[in-house]
Amino acid sequence: MELTKFLFGSTLRYAGIQRTAAYNNIFSVWDLQDTNVPQSYAEYKIPGEFVSGFGGEGTGLHTHNDMPWTPGVWYTTVIRRWYTGDNQTHIGFFMYDYGTGKWTHYVTVVTPENNAYFEGTEISGFLEKFGGNPVERCGYWRNFWKLNEDGTWNKSTQIEASAGTGAWKAEQTSESEVKLYSCGAYTAPQSSYQFTLAIPEAKPTVVTTAAISSLTATFDNEQLTVNWQLDDTKSPQLSYEISVFNTSSLSDTPVAQLSGIHPEKRADTVSLRNLPGGTYYLSMQVKDIFEQGSAALTTSFMVDCTVKCVPMVVKRL
Repeated sequence: MELTKFLFGSTLRYAGIQRTAAYNNIFSVWDLQDTNVPQSYAEYKIPGEFVSGFGGEGTGLHTHNDMPWTPGVWYTTVIRRWYTGDNQTHIGFFMYDYGTGKWTHYVTVVTPENNAYFEGTEISGFLEKFGGNPVERCGYWRNFWKLNEDGTWNKSTQIEASAGTGAWKAEQTSESEVKLYSCGAYTAPQSSYQFTLAIPEAKPTVVTTAAISSLTATFDNEQLTVNWQLDDTKSPQLSYEISVFNTSSLSDTPVAQLSGIHPEKRADTVSLRNLPGGTYYLSMQVKDIFEQGSAALTTSFMVDCTVKCVPMVVKRL
């Protein structure tokens, strides 16, 4: 596949794979209005991610990563939005590599839109040759999905391929897959093609529940440091919740809790003041980008009163 990009929402967004000097992916967000300085910014980016403002076709924020992708291998791209009450909308870009069987979170972009949602019922994609010799290229598309706020899934039942008359063609290669050809020895007999899809699954096959693979907790100077890792063959983390208990049954009221919406975080700290010495128990759960809650993982830690004790008042009888 030479190039795919996808267009989402009312603020235009590209997401997909691209071939330039390298085999890279791309994710771009348009500004609400053209400015000299991009209105959006990258809150998080994976090492090696390129981030820059762009112009020429509107202004906005461009990101890409020289992954690289491999011709002949399928890739799933996911764009997930969330809102944290700060008059901004957070947009994460994730990809699943069918070759390695692993997920990667590449970048989170923040746009100054108050709790913005993806709009409309259509998802668009295109195959583009934007420079160099007009050599033949092709690309495959399948399984377009949208996750609704209530947790239900919508899947595509129709694909329309259109580009006017010229050196291109489109054909359906399976009940849920369409192949496009461009810049070859083709003359499209019509300006557009209509294909009916039959996607058998109730949700995307890559949507497997997130799983915490390791969890550690270290207490020092009234602060608990929590570190965790995830199984990157499972769905990526969106948010997490940490609870601290003073009994192993985890059935009493937590002595402390902490939560956050940060797909990239794998460590956080919990302030624990004036705890009596003894053993405490930590339970952690994450929610993935598809609104699925992982199984909880637990661990224990010690508060050592020989190092730092809680002051006690004793009445002499």
